[in-house]
Amino acid sequence: TPSTLAHIRSLSPAAARSSVSPGLRVKVRFVKKANVNGRLTRKLKWYGGVVSGVADGGKRIKIQYDDGTSEVTEFPEKDIVIDDRGNGRHA
Repeated sequence: TPSTLAHIRSLSPAAARSSVSPGLRVKVRFVKKANVNGRLTRKLKWYGGVVSGVADGGKRIKIQYDDGTSEVTEFPEKDIVIDDRGNGRHA
């Protein structure tokens, strides 16, 4: 929800890092670029996953995505949102 996003983005980096832990569901936003009829278009798409590891006091997290891929990334990051509902998979 917009209020949840606003709350998460208002946290200081230290507060966000101290609240992240393995097992939390996350949504990660990616920008997909495509050439449609000669025009470059951008589409934002959210992918769901689970935090599977935390390192450096929460500065780096490993995300296991629902599609089976994974990545290690810095945290907090504007395109990573802790899922407030724990509602399972995301498309």
